[in-house]
Amino acid sequence: MKGEIDFLKFYKKELGKKREIAPIINRALIIMVGIYCLVAGGIFFYWGILNKTYSYTKAEVEAKKARIKQQEKKESLYFLLKKQLSSLSQILSSSRKEDFSLFYPLLTKTGGGTEISEIKISSGGQIEISATSTSPFELARFLEETTNSEVGSRFSQIILKSLSKRSEGGYSFSMVFKNEKN
Repeated sequence: MKGEIDFLKFYKKELGKKREIAPIINRALIIMVGIYCLVAGGIFFYWGILNKTYSYTKAEVEAKKARIKQQEKKESLYFLLKKQLSSLSQILSSSRKEDFSLFYPLLTKTGGGTEISEIKISSGGQIEISATSTSPFELARFLEETTNSEVGSRFSQIILKSLSKRSEGGYSFSMVFKNEKN
């Protein structure tokens, strides 16, 4: 049997080399899968952080929008107040002091159930008021005090321009006070 040919000898050598390489390949695959899992986990973790940051930022933006809306309301009230104050300043300016002295006594006659809602003063000294009264007795009291007192003596004519009963109760009326200049 000395003359036998061993065909498997070469195959065994190849199989031995493959068996030596197989554990290296297995370890490399395990390391690659581990690295892949770490990368995938990192991506999911980063996505979670971004999602949480987005939610927090969105809530902050909504809160700031609501705050801006509140400030817009305040701003419009400030502008309205500024406009009214400038109108009042114009009335109280030196050129209109005489007109102010005419309508100031009207303000002192209100009270109880009468409330003046609007005062218009023309350059000629004519004053028009719009007011509301809670009852006919309050209306009569106001008319009496404005026509038969010092206030009435300052004007040449006092005209009740309109009178109407309000659906909520009470009366609304407007009066014109004409100065002696007219």
